[in-house]
Amino acid sequence: MPVSGDRQGGILPALFLEPDIRGAIHHPGRYFDSKEKNRDQALDLLMMTESWRRYPWKAILDEEIPDIAFAPERAEIRGVVLAGPGREPVPGAKVTVESTRKSVVADEQGRFVIRNLDLFEPESLIASKGSQPGYAQPVPGYGDSHPLSGAPGVRCR
Repeated sequence: MPVSGDRQGGILPALFLEPDIRGAIHHPGRYFDSKEKNRDQALDLLMMTESWRRYPWKAILDEEIPDIAFAPERAEIRGVVLAGPGREPVPGAKVTVESTRKSVVADEQGRFVIRNLDLFEPESLIASKGSQPGYAQPVPGYGDSHPLSGAPGVRCR
């Protein structure tokens, strides 16, 4: 896809015009072509025909942030810290989210819950107990239980 210079379209019209304009746009690439003399005026006229009348520029420049009706979604990781050949639960193990260093301590059955995480990328958990070095385990995804191996191991649900 061409970036500009193509009157039929391209990346810029696809990103900045087509999502907000109802119906077909005749030669959408011309609004982003620097060789077009009247492109700014033509773009203003196009936006006005689509009921775009006025932006609150002062509010935008002052970085006034509108009220957000809904809080962003947050993730929760639940799991059990397991260790040894018998994969026994490890009570009191410290489980840390590697990127944020947010940590919790596992209960008597080795269970833990880490709440209110922003998981935009894959994450790793570090499980440690006392003077034992921590062991990082990736969290492969969301949903069903994912047994993870290691010593001490962490199994997440």
